Amino acid sequence: MSQIVITIEEGKTSISITSDDGVNVQLPTGMKRLKWFHHSVGFGDRLSRVRKRSRHTQQFLASELGVGQPSIVDWEKGRSYPKQNRIETIAKLCGTTPEYLITGEEEPGHG
Repeated sequence: MSQIVITIEEGKTSISITSDDGVNVQLPTGMKRLKWFHHSVGFGDRLSRVRKRSRHTQQFLASELGVGQPSIVDWEKGRSYPKQNRIETIAKLCGTTPEYLITGEEEPGHG
């Protein structure tokens, strides 16, 4: 089971997300915590959207990334989150940017 831990101590907030495969997602440097958390929740929806738009199957993406298809399903359903290098590969394969997948910022030419 994935786990989200939000800790507030002495006025400082930290957020840690750990997925079933043991990947611990840290907050990107320079991005406000709440903005990052809000956008990370929609990662699965954005992944599904760009995968379908590029006409790739979950199985194709899994094969290209060296993971099982259940990993793609979990990412799209928001149950876990891929490693950064996989996000970069997904973006290339699906014709988008890693920033769009992570933050939801509008893609050039797709807004």
